[in-house]
Amino acid sequence: MGEALEDAIRRWKAGPGAAMASEWPDRPGVCPACGSHASFHRHPQNPHRWVCFSTWHPHTGAGRLKDGEIPCFVGDALDLACHAAGMPLDGFLRDVGYLTDRQLTDEERAAYARRRAEQEAAVQRRRMQAKADTRTVMRRIRALRWGSVRFDLDHELMATFFRPDGMPTAKNPNGLERVTSWRKLAGWLEAAPEPPPRPDGAGETWKAKDWLPGWTATRFEGARRSGETVLDSGALLVDIDSDPEATGEKRGEPDLPPDRLHELMAATLPGVAYLAHTSPSSRVGAWRWRVVVPFDRRVNADEYGRIATAVRMSAIVSGWRCLEADPGWTTPARFFYGPATFPDYHHHIEHGAVLNVARVLGVFHA
Repeated sequence: MGEALEDAIRRWKAGPGAAMASEWPDRPGVCPACGSHASFHRHPQNPHRWVCFSTWHPHTGAGRLKDGEIPCFVGDALDLACHAAGMPLDGFLRDVGYLTDRQLTDEERAAYARRRAEQEAAVQRRRMQAKADTRTVMRRIRALRWGSVRFDLDHELMATFFRPDGMPTAKNPNGLERVTSWRKLAGWLEAAPEPPPRPDGAGETWKAKDWLPGWTATRFEGARRSGETVLDSGALLVDIDSDPEATGEKRGEPDLPPDRLHELMAATLPGVAYLAHTSPSSRVGAWRWRVVVPFDRRVNADEYGRIATAVRMSAIVSGWRCLEADPGWTTPARFFYGPATFPDYHHHIEHGAVLNVARVLGVFHA
């Protein structure tokens, strides 16, 4: 790469590139390159780079594949600008006047225009195919028998538990892997110990829930919680919130008292067992539930994501809105704070069948 090209890249990134990067979402949103929903966001460690987790993204050629267990593409504003223009790096910088060694020829402009048209046609074909695939999956979900063998509280549960140990649970990724039973977990939800008292001198940001134990049905390499250290998971952990005042992607059901939660779960996962309890911020009129759905076998991170997607789609088919929000619950790295007797605490154990992993994954197969 010559000095002139390096200088052009540096100046473009400091100007239009910086402006473009400032508009990227911090939460998953629509990818400018592949058009996927809830897959694109600003890189958490570098505000000048982006990340896209969509399986469509490899077809765009924008960005580079990141090494790791979770496949994703990363790039910067220049990658997206070149893709949008259908031009290679040097051609784009000449077109926008940042590289002045020569002008683009008419033949080059025509070739780039054809390339851009081909890219757009390919995106449109993928979108049409995705819509057809979604309709197929929806039909399969309507006919799906979700349950497997009957849920037994005495069956073992391999889980990871997080203790405060001097730091809030949410900020402490180090856990302890333990073999327990579903019955002990259910007993923990029923007992719901007292929340920790506010210590003397605690600041305005102190929250009792941050100092509760945490747990997840997922195992991690070295018992250190992150998206890249997931080994397997034995249950789906789902946030189901209602908030009459929320709008946009935070919208939920107007109200979800216990009887409405049972209706939601019976419609979304008919015949499937689950454990549920309210979160520390739950209150009458704006209920917030934490629901645990046991699997009939442990699943890897990719399988977990597809199962969560199927559950979300089943809720939509059944007419419920509250599982559309917060795509973060589809990751097996998510954990729940332990139960505590905050005001309006409720819990419930629904007996039934464990979720049949093979059948649920089968709705996505051609």
